[in-house]
Amino acid sequence: MRKSGDTLRSIAARPFPGAVEAPFVVRRGAFYYLFVSFDSCCQGAAGTCNTRVGRSASPAGPFVDRDRRPMMEGGGTMELDSGQGTGSRYVGRGHVAVVSQAGQDYIVHHAYDTARNGLPVLQI
Repeated sequence: MRKSGDTLRSIAARPFPGAVEAPFVVRRGAFYYLFVSFDSCCQGAAGTCNTRVGRSASPAGPFVDRDRRPMMEGGGTMELDSGQGTGSRYVGRGHVAVVSQAGQDYIVHHAYDTARNGLPVLQI
């Protein structure tokens, strides 16, 4: 919960008109990993949403991708591509959460099922 006087920080950005949304931060060892969704969400089978990730030694950033490109400058290593143009049944993969159980991490995200007229689904 945000308290009065707390400082808000930007930790990821893209040039207009690029969308960046649905942040999720998880700590693993000495690093924090920021997962974000890029591109178009909520368009069913036409959705281009994909998931990118960056890491930082601090939860407040700066976060950088595998190539050390700052996420404040549009960086982000592809974690889940959109599935568009690949023949994949499921497209628009985004809005990630990471769940850990018994030492195993699971990525939970939404996608759209092209075989079912773009029906939204939740995948692990």
